[in-house]
Amino acid sequence: KKKEAEDAAKDIARALSVYVAVIDPVVDTYVSKWFSYGYSAETLKLIAARCFVLDKKSFAEMDEMVETLRKNGIIDLSSVSDAFEEEKKTDEFIKTMLGVCGINRRPTPWDRENLAVWKSWNFTNDMILEAAKLASGKNSPVAYMNGVLSNWKNKGTYTPESLATEEKTQDGAISQEAY
Repeated sequence: KKKEAEDAAKDIARALSVYVAVIDPVVDTYVSKWFSYGYSAETLKLIAARCFVLDKKSFAEMDEMVETLRKNGIIDLSSVSDAFEEEKKTDEFIKTMLGVCGINRRPTPWDRENLAVWKSWNFTNDMILEAAKLASGKNSPVAYMNGVLSNWKNKGTYTPESLATEEKTQDGAISQEAY
C-alpha cells in the first residue's frame, strides 16, 4: 500500500511538473488521504493532468480540486472523466461567447461563475450569445452582458422569439438606456 502511494505521488508530481525531493510528506499529507476517499492512482493522475492544464501546479492546489470533486460525489475514473469533459465543453462555449463580444483570452473562473449565474437565470446559450453580440465593442463586455441579461430576466425575456417581439414593440430597436 505504501509503495502504491509512493508511486502515485511520483506520477502525480510528474503530471503537475513539480519536483519533490522527499516523497514521504506528500504521501502522508495528500496521497494517502485521497486514497482513503476512494480515488485510484489512475484517477489521481487524470486529476493532476487537468490541474496542470488549469495552471494549478502544486499538490495543495490539486488538493483543492480533489476536495471539490469529492464534495460533488465525483470520485471514480468515469465520473471524473465525465466532469472534466463537461468542463471542457463549458470552456469551449465561454471561448465562443468571449470571441463574439470581442475578447480574445482563455476562460477564467470568473467567466465560469458568470455563466453559471446566467444559466441559473434560465438563459440558453443562444440568449447568452445574443447578449454577447450586444456587448461587442463595449469597454467591459462581460459586465455589459450581465446587465443585458439581468434586464431580460426582469422583463421575462428568455427566448430569441420573445426578444424579437420586444424589438418590434420598441420600433425595431432595443433601448440601450435599459442596459
